[in-house]
Amino acid sequence: MLCILQVGEKNVGELQELIGAKQAYISQQLKYLKTAGYLVSRKEGTYVYYRLADDRFTKLLQALKPLLG
Repeated sequence: MLCILQVGEKNVGELQELIGAKQAYISQQLKYLKTAGYLVSRKEGTYVYYRLADDRFTKLLQALKPLLG
């Protein structure tokens, strides 16, 4: 999920399509990641969009990409 969000913000439905997991699971993981400070969110109408909280996370994920595959 973090690797997907490093490209840009997404809502739960978009993540569900990309990951193929159930909405409840994705929402739960987003809640944990937001609570841990990795994500921030913004509401637009009925949708909540999530993105990485800090550009340093993007740099870290890019550095780890060779190890993650």
